[in-house]
Amino acid sequence: MPSSGTLCSADDGDYIIVDEDFGSTSVSVAYCHAGNLVDDRTFRYVYDAWNRLVAVKSSTDSGATTFQEAEFDGVGRRIKKLVENSGDYDKTVVYLFDGQKIIETRNGSSGVVQQFIHGTQYIDELVMMRLVDSDTALDARGDLYVHQDANWNVIALTDLGGSVVERYVYTPYGQVTVHQETSYGDWDGDQPGRSGFARRLSWLAPLADRCSLDVGRSPT
Repeated sequence: MPSSGTLCSADDGDYIIVDEDFGSTSVSVAYCHAGNLVDDRTFRYVYDAWNRLVAVKSSTDSGATTFQEAEFDGVGRRIKKLVENSGDYDKTVVYLFDGQKIIETRNGSSGVVQQFIHGTQYIDELVMMRLVDSDTALDARGDLYVHQDANWNVIALTDLGGSVVERYVYTPYGQVTVHQETSYGDWDGDQPGRSGFARRLSWLAPLADRCSLDVGRSPT
């Protein structure tokens, strides 16, 4: 599993000051010459020769602690994610594909965690999710149906009875707010506390204007 890169490192970047809310608090971040974010003063980001994010490390200890690593196959799909040193978020996720579409995720013991059914009208047209409550059986949480608007943004999830379990509201710049039905909680386990959302092979953080690996709730 890649854990370091030579194309972009935290030492070859140009530092700029970013002030997202035009307030008094600013953050110094570093980009490499390929345009990749390599250090945001919380995390260091490591890329391979194809500019794919392969590791996220701690910036406070000069990269000694690794939080996440990723593996890719020959056609550029992320096939494995390892989260470590992140407490309750530590896990291994293995991705199975049909073309560029994720159809199943498994844990480090090959137990099925999620299954996905896609439509035929659009590449990101997800129509159903099958969720697992344990690592061994597809039995407790059942199926969720995905509802999208005219721009293919997911706006709601419903259960088999048609009850809405989650709603999604987007700002003009893509930041999502997740509204959960209190009787269900976080049914699909998408960690709504994070200011980002899944986008096929990566996690998009609209406010930071970047994609990253998802380490617990942190880098986005």
